[in-house]
Amino acid sequence: MDEGRKRTLAVLAAILAERRLSERAAEGNDGLRVKIISDAMQNAERILNTVDARWPKDRIPGKT
Repeated sequence: MDEGRKRTLAVLAAILAERRLSERAAEGNDGLRVKIISDAMQNAERILNTVDARWPKDRIPGKT
């Protein structure tokens, strides 16, 4: 995985996890925090894989 893809995955996961983390900030449960972040990473990776399947690297969107 290249560095650009890693950064994209991290940003997407942060966006996905933020809402759940902010709702549970007062709880202070580290195990729950790790689970939320792990779930967000899996969801972000799934989204990136869907994007890759729809728009392969060898094809430029808008050009055939």
